[in-house]
Amino acid sequence: MSIQPKPEIEKLKTCPHGGPDYAELSAMGISADEVIDFSVGSNPFSFPPEIKGVLNSVAIDRYPDSECAELRACLSEKLGISPDNIIVGSGSTEIIRLIALAYFGHGDSVLILKPTFGEYEVACRIVGAKVWSSGQERKHILPSIPTRHVPLSRNINPRVSLSAIPTTLPGSICPNRRLKGFCRRALRA
Repeated sequence: MSIQPKPEIEKLKTCPHGGPDYAELSAMGISADEVIDFSVGSNPFSFPPEIKGVLNSVAIDRYPDSECAELRACLSEKLGISPDNIIVGSGSTEIIRLIALAYFGHGDSVLILKPTFGEYEVACRIVGAKVWSSGQERKHILPSIPTRHVPLSRNINPRVSLSAIPTTLPGSICPNRRLKGFCRRALRA
């Protein structure tokens, strides 16, 4: 008898992430070293000399603090919030999936306002949430969020609505007044 994953996992589709497609580059005869990748927030240049010196003093021969206590204490002081309200992870995907595991469950309705980071949908599907989406991939839609998404929000009564602002795909932002208006109308729904 073989072990099978949950149905939500078997049907899961991956979402595109940043970074080059190495197979595609190879087929084109291009080395990844010849490409400057603007799809992720990485630095295509070398570190400044001042940072190289600091990096040489960092201990990499031991496991890091699993609670990230020192980092959370520094962030707590800088942001003026309790360290208990700070989550540190190994990238946004880990944090998004932890939030989905903690707050959403099988059958919960989640509204995803697109375009946005595809990991929101993947994380919600992993936990068995019912995913609804509004908007279109790779199009500039954020200035119309309030009028476009509120009717759908009223119809499905989602546990939460997810989006990333600014979005990385079109690089667009939503003015605060429009986002606050969307939130007010959604709360009245």
